[in-house]
Amino acid sequence: MGSSPIFPTYKLINIETKNLNMLIIKKGEKESIDKVLKRYKKKCRETRLLKDIRARKEFVKPSEIKRKTKQKAVYLQEQKDKWKQ
Repeated sequence: MGSSPIFPTYKLINIETKNLNMLIIKKGEKESIDKVLKRYKKKCRETRLLKDIRARKEFVKPSEIKRKTKQKAVYLQEQKDKWKQ
């Protein structure tokens, strides 16, 4: 495992060129493919790679993003107020 990096290489999506994210996981000399696959899946979860890809699958209008964030803030505030009582 000496040749494998501690953290994966994570590149953000360049909106102009629409490049995809990329995780680079290096396989050690005596490391089984199962362990490498397990590390890859863990790094995907940690970096939220799939969440980003799914979020960019469809275009979302800026007004829709603002509306959803406002709805979420209102909901969280209601939950907070409910627990205070």
